[in-house]
Amino acid sequence: MKRVHRSAQTIVIGACVAGSMIGVFAACSGANPGNLCGLHGVFGAGPLATGIALFAHGVWWNRRVPQ
Repeated sequence: MKRVHRSAQTIVIGACVAGSMIGVFAACSGANPGNLCGLHGVFGAGPLATGIALFAHGVWWNRRVPQ
């Protein structure tokens, strides 16, 4: 059971970091970014990517477990 938790934690942390980095890059790479452009990635894209990764992992895990 430990392996499942470690796998889920890795997916969630990786998705949060990757989503935050992509969000910050997208928000701060415009012609005139404001001084709060990084908040879009941290509070917008990061949690969104985490939620999508959790949902996808749950769907994948549900298909793996015999019912």
